[in-house]
Amino acid sequence: MTIDQPSLRGERVLLRPWRDRDSEAFAAMNADPRVMEFFVAPLSRSESDAMLVRM
Repeated sequence: MTIDQPSLRGERVLLRPWRDRDSEAFAAMNADPRVMEFFVAPLSRSESDAMLVRM
């Protein structure tokens, strides 16, 4: 069974399902110390990719 995941669009935002090409930007965000300031630590690329698999 395939579950259709809708996109939600507002005036200034688009919420949509993850795409494979999102992984590079996601990894860059997770590696940025300023973004991850209130998390345990920034993530390596492999840790970030593993997080995407779990989501």
